[in-house]
Amino acid sequence: MKRLPYFFLIIAILAAACSKETKKTEVKAAKAEDSASLKVALVPISATLPFYVAQQLGIYDSLKADIKLIRYGAAIDADTAFANATVDGMSTDVVRAILLNNKRELYFVMALENKYTLITPHDLRLKSVKDIKERLIAMTRHSAVDYIVDKSLATAKYGSEDANKVQINNLVIRLQMLQNSQVDAALLPEPYAQLPPLVAGDRAIISSSDLSICTDGMIFSKESISKKEDQIRILIKGYNLAVKYMNSHPYNEWSKYAAKHFGLEQNVADTLSIKGHEAVKMQQKDIDAPLEWMKGKKLINKTASAPQLTNDKFVE
Repeated sequence: MKRLPYFFLIIAILAAACSKETKKTEVKAAKAEDSASLKVALVPISATLPFYVAQQLGIYDSLKADIKLIRYGAAIDADTAFANATVDGMSTDVVRAILLNNKRELYFVMALENKYTLITPHDLRLKSVKDIKERLIAMTRHSAVDYIVDKSLATAKYGSEDANKVQINNLVIRLQMLQNSQVDAALLPEPYAQLPPLVAGDRAIISSSDLSICTDGMIFSKESISKKEDQIRILIKGYNLAVKYMNSHPYNEWSKYAAKHFGLEQNVADTLSIKGHEAVKMQQKDIDAPLEWMKGKKLINKTASAPQLTNDKFVE
């Protein structure tokens, strides 16, 4: 009878060991399941809204796709996540993509119709690009925003050095600084370029559409394209289905998704005008032009040839 306590002690030890092994197995299974999902980083702009709408409407669930959308307020944080392979793909621009390609081989699978607008506060009464010489412009360096600002300055025969560029990565902070007249101008993507009180009197001087510039798209790593091709196809299919829903239903039926995606109060989101655009191919010419600008800025070697960063098999 005295041996019974030892017997129960052995049983307890074995049970604890089994429990520990079970937990290890569960953790491994969870990690395997997580690695199997398609993880996509999104900066909250109008062009990425259809992905979020597709998720909220249950489109991806209906297509039986394991897709995780991760929101980043600043593009630089999404860059870090992609470079560290925390995500499979992301929304970005050509300039950032060329720089990221040196860290992790990538391809554009589709373009995003993202419009950037250079806006000035109404109290400064700046009417054209000619008026912003030596003014403070809120933007993001080493990005399409920087590229578009330079192209805008060139329309008035100004160089990059003729404006004082202020590095403001976060879109919301950039907008707030413009509203508070802490800067003289800011280049903003949609929907930030139409948020109140901007529409109440602030002036849109020039936009990327005026310059016929298309710089944004969705990129995925070469490895992710190889291993998760079907999921990427479903991601884009869901995006297009969401666009059809957005364009065929009144905005007030889905404005709640815009409010959540952009991090806005509902009454503010209700003032927006948003239209979805079906997925289109990224054009190599839209990569070549920023590449030449990057050479001039010494962001890349002057002898560098244009990398083939487009993958056309996902969009017809």
